[in-house]
Amino acid sequence: MKKYFALFLVVFGVLFLCACGTGAEDRADVQKARDALLLTTTEVTGDFWVPAEGRHSTIITWVSDNPDHIAVTDEISDGQTRLSVTRPDFDGEDVWVTLTATITKNKESMTRPFDVKVLREPGEDMMVENIAAVYGVAHREPVGVVGIVSNIVSHRSLFIEDDSGGIAVYDFDAVLIGTAQIGDRIRVIGERDTFSGLVQIGYISSTAILESGVTLPVMADLNAVDIESSEAMLPYQGRRVELSDMTVVTLPELTSSTSSYNIGLRRADEKEIIFRYDGRLADHDDLFAALSALEEGDVINVTGMTVGWYNGPQLVIGHEDQFELVE
Repeated sequence: MKKYFALFLVVFGVLFLCACGTGAEDRADVQKARDALLLTTTEVTGDFWVPAEGRHSTIITWVSDNPDHIAVTDEISDGQTRLSVTRPDFDGEDVWVTLTATITKNKESMTRPFDVKVLREPGEDMMVENIAAVYGVAHREPVGVVGIVSNIVSHRSLFIEDDSGGIAVYDFDAVLIGTAQIGDRIRVIGERDTFSGLVQIGYISSTAILESGVTLPVMADLNAVDIESSEAMLPYQGRRVELSDMTVVTLPELTSSTSSYNIGLRRADEKEIIFRYDGRLADHDDLFAALSALEEGDVINVTGMTVGWYNGPQLVIGHEDQFELVE
């Protein structure tokens, strides 16, 4: 019996020493991994990657104390975890975020904090006085301006105006579409761009809705303007306009499967212009119904369509109240 008891003590002692040795080794490995852990930057402007694996087969997880500006994602690639960054607006302040790494091996773990500054959006030096000034900015140069949303004409395009003029905003990522409403005063920062003659702000980097329910600038009266002349129409690009007694001369068959339509209008002086309807526009059922009721020969008044451009002047429509049938 004494032999068995002695053997038990020996085996238990060996196992205990092994377990203690493993725990001590793990702690040492975690300490070494913690000491070796570094971040390559302390100032960020966009998403970045941090280690998900450390030295000595350790695992590293991360927690942010401000996920509104730096959020830990579930995306892991090549031993790295992606952190998503949202920068403060340009008129805000830089934000410090504490990222805490937990380094783990088996049952042993340690933490290490890192402070990272999220830099605010650039833009103060990009702002111009008014919309008319955007037209003077060089192609693909950064620019920012404040204007009132005056028309939303597709799933990616809207127009803003002020007392100096109007301009298109190409909202590729739909940052504003679905959020901004007509009558919202917004600030938009992007690049001055051109598409088939349409001057626009594209490549948007920052937006903000500053105020809602703002009165729109007065519509421009085009009844005495040569609507077929690019030179005569160019000053009205991006502005809401009115035209009286326009006869519908071309009218394609409207179906829900077609993305866009051009409808031709003729004035009494035989001058013609098309207006374009984009079927990808959200919440457009009433507009689609109103356009579907039109017939060739009908006479309408234009009451707020916007002057767009596609290798020449055209009108674009975003709402059913932007034309009225003349009885």
